[in-house]
Amino acid sequence: MRANRRLPNTGRGPAAAGGGAWVCVLASLMVACASTAPVPKDKLAVAEQAVKRAEDAGAAEYASSELGLAREKLSQAKGKADDEEKGRSEKDAKEIGRLADQAAVDARLAEARAEAGKADQAVAELEDSVRAIREEAGRAQPPAPPPQQSLPPPQSTPPQQ
Repeated sequence: MRANRRLPNTGRGPAAAGGGAWVCVLASLMVACASTAPVPKDKLAVAEQAVKRAEDAGAAEYASSELGLAREKLSQAKGKADDEEKGRSEKDAKEIGRLADQAAVDARLAEARAEAGKADQAVAELEDSVRAIREEAGRAQPPAPPPQQSLPPPQSTPPQQ
């Protein structure tokens, strides 16, 4: 049997190479964790403006589910952007941008549905007005005179001789 002998680490060989590799891996991880990707503030601002426009257009009344989705996604994006404790990777920044983009699209849909809902309501009101005017016009007209009886054509009398 062979006795396990430890060879002294002279800085050469596989043990030294493996140790150096670990140092490089740890150093790169520390740099990656320490750096934070920038928050896509422009996308967050666009989403906030879109949600505000949708609210101003009456989306709460006509497109509440779409407006709710837009608000939820904007809230998630803001929450991820404000979370500084973990640091922010490029992936996190892309996720924030994606959520902000989705919030803006949902808000635009809510705004469009609100505008369509208001237009439908205006059309219904106009149709009711036209119907009321027609009924009023029908009552205001005097009754039509009875048809006149036409007189029979005069009969010609035979000539007298």
